[in-house]
Amino acid sequence: MKNCLIFRLICLFGLLLPSGSASAQADDRSPAAQRESLLRWDKELTRIEALPPHERFEPLGKAVLKLSRINIFQVEERIPVFERAKAMMIANPGYGDYYRDQVIRMAEDATRSGPAWNKLKVEGGYALRTLELLPTAESIRALSEMLDHDKTRGVPHEGGSLAEMASGALFHMIENPPGRTYPPPWREWRERVKSGKETFQFKGSEVRYNFQGPVEASTSRSDNQGSPPTGSTSTGKHPPASDQVGQAAGESKDIAKKLGIAIAILLATAAGFWKWRAKAAT
Repeated sequence: MKNCLIFRLICLFGLLLPSGSASAQADDRSPAAQRESLLRWDKELTRIEALPPHERFEPLGKAVLKLSRINIFQVEERIPVFERAKAMMIANPGYGDYYRDQVIRMAEDATRSGPAWNKLKVEGGYALRTLELLPTAESIRALSEMLDHDKTRGVPHEGGSLAEMASGALFHMIENPPGRTYPPPWREWRERVKSGKETFQFKGSEVRYNFQGPVEASTSRSDNQGSPPTGSTSTGKHPPASDQVGQAAGESKDIAKKLGIAIAILLATAAGFWKWRAKAAT
């Protein structure tokens, strides 16, 4: 977890450094200057659209990262430009494989030299953060394929393997994750999803997915559990309204009963106190 936090801080620091791109940083500038910079980003996205599909990944990734920073662009005009950048990336399939292959090469080189290790932490961190900002089955599949890369530089207690970094990214994306940055539970989860025994949801979404995309609710409701969720019938539907009303009434009676007991105890305590006080006064 510590190493995951470190590479996130490194990513944030890198994003705050001056950039030579047409859409310069907007930190420490007025809202008007931020809006002007966002207009340049919008024009840059139009330029990227004209590129061949395989040449869009790198500039779109930079755009998604930069435009995600609300500490850089604090004006509301950031949102539509940011969403446009994300939509362009998602509509350009292959970005998951692009980042997966790129980062796995970094991880393999990182076991052999210090500079390569730093490259994995910084540039690899950017790549994983980009995937984290794109809540799609393609992103999750790419991250899950990094979970087998446990090698580090071999420095005792240093940790921070690509598998741990990928686990951390998945943890921030998935509802009800199987763990945090410890890879083995995530590898087990990946195999369950691959075999069709389990599906997943993104945080804040009710749509269920497998590694190919959204799945029908009827086929995924019981994927993660062997029995229906509490409060639902075996058919996956909620109980009848009359049952819900009866349940609510029973809960209200139970609350009233507990409240009555609490009041009785309070009154008894108060009576005992005043009796003691009167006795002490005599």
